[in-house]
Amino acid sequence: MECRNFYGGHKLLVANRGEIAVRIIRTAKALGIATAAVYSTSDALSPHVSLADEAVLLKATSQPFVGEPESKLYLSSSAIIAVCKDRHATMVHPGYGFLSENADFAQAVVDAGIIWLGPRPDVIRAMGLKHEARDVATKAGLPLVPGSQGLVSTPEDALRIAREIGFPVMLKATAGGGGMGLVVCNDETELSARFTSTKERAETLFRHEGVFIERYYPSARHIEVQVFGNGIGNVIHMGERECSVQRRHQKVIEETPSPFFSRYPRLREEMCGAAVRLCRSIKYSSSGTVEFLVDDETGEFFFLEMNTRIQVEHPITEVIHPGLDLIELMIAQGVAERTTNRGLNLDSSTLSQGIFDANLNKCAMHVIEARIYSENPAGGFKPCSGVLQHVDLPEEAWLRVDHWISTGTNVTTFFDPLLCKFVVRGNTREEAVLRLQQALSSSRSSRMEEATTTFLDTFAYTPRAMTVVSGGIETSVQDLPGRRVGLGIPPSGPMDAQAFMAANCLVGNHLETEGLEIVTLPRVGCKFTFHVPCVVAVTGKAVTVKVDRKPAPMWGRLVIPAKGTLEVGGEGRETSNGFRVYLAVRGGFPEVPQYLGSKSTSIGLGGYQEPILFVLSTALIPVHPKDWVVNVLPGPQDDDEYLTPEGNETFYSTQWSVSSSSNRMGIRLQSKIGIQWARPDGGEGGSHPSNILDNGYALGTVNLNGDTPVILTQDGPDMGGYICACTVVSGDLWKLGQLSPGIAQTSKKWIEDVQSAVSGNIVSARAAPNFATEINYASPILQRIVAPAGSPRPTMTFRQAGDSAILIEYGQMKLDFELRARVHALETEAHKRKVNGMESFAACVRSALCRFDPDIISQTDFLNFLVEVENTLPDTMVDVEFPGRKITFPSSSTTNGTARLWKGT
Repeated sequence: MECRNFYGGHKLLVANRGEIAVRIIRTAKALGIATAAVYSTSDALSPHVSLADEAVLLKATSQPFVGEPESKLYLSSSAIIAVCKDRHATMVHPGYGFLSENADFAQAVVDAGIIWLGPRPDVIRAMGLKHEARDVATKAGLPLVPGSQGLVSTPEDALRIAREIGFPVMLKATAGGGGMGLVVCNDETELSARFTSTKERAETLFRHEGVFIERYYPSARHIEVQVFGNGIGNVIHMGERECSVQRRHQKVIEETPSPFFSRYPRLREEMCGAAVRLCRSIKYSSSGTVEFLVDDETGEFFFLEMNTRIQVEHPITEVIHPGLDLIELMIAQGVAERTTNRGLNLDSSTLSQGIFDANLNKCAMHVIEARIYSENPAGGFKPCSGVLQHVDLPEEAWLRVDHWISTGTNVTTFFDPLLCKFVVRGNTREEAVLRLQQALSSSRSSRMEEATTTFLDTFAYTPRAMTVVSGGIETSVQDLPGRRVGLGIPPSGPMDAQAFMAANCLVGNHLETEGLEIVTLPRVGCKFTFHVPCVVAVTGKAVTVKVDRKPAPMWGRLVIPAKGTLEVGGEGRETSNGFRVYLAVRGGFPEVPQYLGSKSTSIGLGGYQEPILFVLSTALIPVHPKDWVVNVLPGPQDDDEYLTPEGNETFYSTQWSVSSSSNRMGIRLQSKIGIQWARPDGGEGGSHPSNILDNGYALGTVNLNGDTPVILTQDGPDMGGYICACTVVSGDLWKLGQLSPGIAQTSKKWIEDVQSAVSGNIVSARAAPNFATEINYASPILQRIVAPAGSPRPTMTFRQAGDSAILIEYGQMKLDFELRARVHALETEAHKRKVNGMESFAACVRSALCRFDPDIISQTDFLNFLVEVENTLPDTMVDVEFPGRKITFPSSSTTNGTARLWKGT
């Protein structure tokens, strides 16, 4: 551009957020312009904050009232002007929305001596009020939609005008925008009933109660023209954009060129000429859009309004004109106005109207944009908030994606739910449509050439989904084997894996497919509505199950009809033993994203005459007793180093009760009998005898948290600093899912019998999983290797941690960097060997919990493997080298204390 030389020393502040802020900052950076961003608290991690050279948290200039939305911070003119002055910004780009068409804000920017990247404030004001814009358009000779001359004050005047122009009519808030403030009235009754409320809503939304009336065209198109002016009467256009696919009067899909113009070849020239004529009459400067309503039947077009800002859909204009950057033009125009008192030369070799006309006349390209919103289609496209659990945006040469999101982005309720825009180009419209389908991974096609502004009003959408009407006490998605990455991350997965697998088996899923784990109480149950027919099964604790309010059995295969309901638990008389219920749905939940290798999560979820297809035999349905016996293996730390012999015997013989404070993290046990410790404190581990230096925790281990035993379950910690007396055997882990507050045997064969029964085979009567296992309570120490006298090699102790883990300890319980290095060396060497059956290591200060699969490798063989790996390590770690990383932390403080800290570091 001819004004590049004027960018030196400029700083651009972006008074916006989301994808448009990212878009503006990227252009500014490409031009070498320093940038500053503003943000609210919930936007602190948004990309526009990190992309900008500077970022400033917006704060309310007055005392905010409770519940005031964060969006108001981006509407605070005084706060943003203060940031501009404090950070010495020389330019402000408002983006779209928020303050982009606020004439008072634009004037405040100009008065502060800062370049406003947009049209003059008086033009914004004139075109911002739609009834005044109609007057300007009339003087410029543009055709108008039949309607009132100016604002309408009373219902009587509204009825009189409506009778003159004919129904249906549309009430419009003169200060409205973005599809808001528009109300369609089909007859006099509706107009009388809605007039006053429309004025009141306009006052609430836009602080201006003015409304006017226009004739409403049910079969109409919305076509707009992109214009650019230099402020001294020279205006060019870059062609039209078809924006007829709308929902609630807000655009969803836009394209260029308009397919409608193929039916009326002269319409582009007439419409674009009218847009330029209007802008010349007001000496428009910068980027803008003139919007028209087009009668789909006659081809007549009428002026609607003018947007004095950059539009959401501006990328399709940029794509169809290769090399065009409207943000760059706006910056160049603003700088040119300030430095030369004239705008850009729109007759230059790069900006003349002829260049843009040539591109449009060639028809060598078709471009379509689809807006992607965070909305719930099944709920009337209501905005949805929450964390984006997985974001994977496609990359193609023909695709442009403008966005502000990534995996982990938190979408709040404070702002518009727009996430990104897919902009595709093709040599033909058909190719562009196919590419859009590909980009959206959609198999559905719509004949968009027939689309009008009411197209989406009749668009039927039936999701292959269910709605959680009520989620009980706690409902979460779980799968098997859960999350097995270690590194201190809880394993997750179902608490009662047997009932979970049985439910999947009944509906025909793989046994590990994701399903729902549900906790209900009397009068607090779960209810689901299914939008399409579905096969489900409910297992676990005995509860009442209803399909469309009719009783249905558990442990059976059920069919839920489309729009049918499933109720699980919640009956006031339910007093059965057990605690958790499992719901499996045929096909699982494929759209639930994996996180760290699993779909398991702990977040709450917020006709057929004979729907019963199959029910398990009573002999195979588990019986949940009131009092449970849970079998454990001793260790890793129940020996006389930690517990007295009497204390050990008492611990195992005590009848423990389950505390009501238990959850998926752990089952807290309680008794009047205390723990009898063999030592007064934890040494370097801590002041309480239960304290140790941190070590890994096995799933199902009984953790002595102070004097309280806690059985660590699926969402419990992976490592910590308390001893673990014993560990539940794998065959009894399912019982933990059914332990309920109050008083507190191979399972593999049982699930095989369930699979056989579902396949139609006759299974002999045998008790469901209520097995007993003989456990010999021997020492938890599997082996101890003591180094020869005088050797620097530390003593090594191998402790049993259940039937699928071994805890390795080095030396005495003290903080020692040499021991930590040895733990790391052992883990590194073990992973190199890739032994079949080894799962993960939880490496800590002087220990490592080594997990293995007992179905693949026995405890003895795994122990021998670990001993073999240890024997390959040198006696001392002094000469061992490890790869490392250097991490530099930023510091904004210059205090003496901080300086001394960094010096010491």
